[in-house]
Amino acid sequence: MKYSLDVVRPDNQFVILLSELFEKHPSVDPKAVGRKVDWQNEPLLEVKIYCPGL
Repeated sequence: MKYSLDVVRPDNQFVILLSELFEKHPSVDPKAVGRKVDWQNEPLLEVKIYCPGL
C-alpha cells in the first residue's frame, strides 16, 4: 500500500499516521494485523521528504 501511495502522492504520511495509530491504541498487536515486530524499519516504509522542484 505504501508503494502505491508513494506513486500517486509522494508527500503522503501513511507511515507516520500508522505509527501514531499504533501508539494511540497500544492494545492492537502489529503482528495480529500482519506487521512484523520491527515493521517501521522496513526499507519500503522509510519516510521520504518530498521537495517538489528540487
